[in-house]
Amino acid sequence: MLAHIVENSFEEAATYDEAAVNAILQRWCEDSGVDHVAMRRYLIDHQLLFRTGGVYARSLDVLPSPGDAERYMNAIGLH
Repeated sequence: MLAHIVENSFEEAATYDEAAVNAILQRWCEDSGVDHVAMRRYLIDHQLLFRTGGVYARSLDVLPSPGDAERYMNAIGLH
């Protein structure tokens, strides 16, 4: 089920801030009794999503390098 959610909700070559990930997962969890924050943790724990410096992606290849993540977060106003 987790893989299905990732494959149908997150683009392979895209990055997402935490607010965007939360919004996507909230739609999946709506009226289910499942907490979207727990779902986000499960996706990270099972390496279906990766996170660095508040930036999320399906693949490590598209995440910013250390230091770049902080600049990215500042650029999109999430500092």
